[in-house]
Amino acid sequence: MADETSGKSRQKSGDNAREKTARVYGVKENIIRRYLEIYRLIGPLLDRLDADKIIVTAAQTISFIPVVGQTFIAAVLNEDEKLYKVTKDNAKKLRGELENREYDSLSGEEEALIMEKIRGILTPDALLEDAESESEFVIIQFPKLQYERLFSEFASDEVVDMIIQAVEFYRENSFYENRLGQQEINIDQDSSVVENNEDSELQ
Repeated sequence: MADETSGKSRQKSGDNAREKTARVYGVKENIIRRYLEIYRLIGPLLDRLDADKIIVTAAQTISFIPVVGQTFIAAVLNEDEKLYKVTKDNAKKLRGELENREYDSLSGEEEALIMEKIRGILTPDALLEDAESESEFVIIQFPKLQYERLFSEFASDEVVDMIIQAVEFYRENSFYENRLGQQEINIDQDSSVVENNEDSELQ
């Protein structure tokens, strides 16, 4: 009971502090509250806010996510700044997905799943719609460890070009090898026919 009373007292004290600050500086109390919440963000996300890469309302929403969850978000944003963007709408999705999640003793696989979920949320809706309609883009899930091993130093558009060139090279060479194999089969079959004909003539 004492703890509950103490908690209510601290909350009331905090509310009074915001009211006093609002009166002194001539701003609304909800703005004071917003900026206090924003400063729960981790450093890398605050840096993005300062650089206008995250809007204030989105930053406020993300601030409710535990530090570990924010760290995952920052890591995904660092993977590709051109592709992954934080908006007011997807910030709400991030909060819904990450705010109440358990982060203790996460396995590597669980961390990878969280990162993949964040990538899906931060991917622009236009790309997702295109992928679903099979119009311009298709989103492929690539194993994280393999992606980092092979492409960590490249931008996403460079990765796409590399994969396309590699697949085209593979298909061209596979086709050539298949043609050679088929020619060898045909030669063997022709040799067998000749041998059979010669045997028939001798008989």
